[in-house]
Amino acid sequence: MKMQSKSSSRAIILFWMAMLLFVSFFAGFVIALSIVKKSLPVNYDLATETLGREVFFDERLYGAVVDYLKQDYFKRDTLDDKKLFYGALRGVVEAVGDPYTTFFDPQSNKEFAEELNGSFEGIGAELGIRDDRLTVIAPIPGSPAETSGLLAEDVILAIDNKDTRELSLDEAVAAIRGKAGTSVVLTIYRSVQDAPAVTKDITILRSRIQLPTVSARVEDSIAIVELYNFNSDSERQFIDAIREFSDKDIRGLILDLRNNPGGYLDKAVSIASAWLDEEQLVVRELFNDTRSTNEYAAIRQFRVPDAPTIVLINGGTASAAEILGTTSFGKGSVQDIRSLPDGSGLKITISQWITPNGQYINNVGIEPDVRVESTADDIENGRDPQLQKALELLH
Repeated sequence: MKMQSKSSSRAIILFWMAMLLFVSFFAGFVIALSIVKKSLPVNYDLATETLGREVFFDERLYGAVVDYLKQDYFKRDTLDDKKLFYGALRGVVEAVGDPYTTFFDPQSNKEFAEELNGSFEGIGAELGIRDDRLTVIAPIPGSPAETSGLLAEDVILAIDNKDTRELSLDEAVAAIRGKAGTSVVLTIYRSVQDAPAVTKDITILRSRIQLPTVSARVEDSIAIVELYNFNSDSERQFIDAIREFSDKDIRGLILDLRNNPGGYLDKAVSIASAWLDEEQLVVRELFNDTRSTNEYAAIRQFRVPDAPTIVLINGGTASAAEILGTTSFGKGSVQDIRSLPDGSGLKITISQWITPNGQYINNVGIEPDVRVESTADDIENGRDPQLQKALELLH
């Protein structure tokens, strides 16, 4: 497709191809983290209820292990029954072997909820597992992680000299988080085009992180919308941004989703609907028996200007793909949040998603239509060749 053609017919083709690809994109992106909180009934009996399944649990064996620890562990005076119990539950969940299925004790669950609602204390970076190594999905714009030089796709080898291969994803996140004003040292491995791979330490001062959501501007009649995440306020801020230039003569739109790690499913479907016809398929979930599916369709929504659209993505765009950039991170699983009676929580991978045309991207990612690499020199000098290419294609 010659996206830079200025002819009317080519412009029409570009628009509809962009829309088709955009549908595919959101089919991937919106489920970076599908959040549907489910709580147990108030009268839920943990002692007897097994959700209809036969459960193996040897209470005597658990008691024996705890007793041995309390009797013989050399720091037995530091042991806490509640911490041991939550540790046991965490171990059960980790035994599943999925880095995105996680148990949260009450404090961790509170911090997780704060992050979803837009603020928390830490360095401001989304983490994931790629090729069995702890990897930066994306630093949050303006965060200590970004200002300290942490980049998407950096592999974190150690946290304060502790090898990350010894940590689960949940443990690594907990180790990096901390009180504002304290520091953490990350040992990272970085491989950037046209530069030798490096291993180095980055010291990051933690702070209170307020998650940005949307930034919009118009350059030479081209609207550029940066969408940083899909939190509880994303849809409102996105629509407000679109309204700002809806009455202007817009001849192209760039949706910048680079380093966007994901968020709420319903918010992403709503935002995608601004480009789509009502009831048009956005994403399809595939459950564990490979026969059961769930489809999400576009809703009635405020429309973006009728102009060609280019979507920017990169390795920090979780579960995503489209049009311009580099290969996406490749997280195509869906997580569900279950609230437990004591304030703890369980995040469970319940399904994978596939795009409307049946494409899987989990652990693979999707290649963009136009691949534009950023070199080490680009990064050092603040150049953005991907955005410049998008502007060129829309002129």
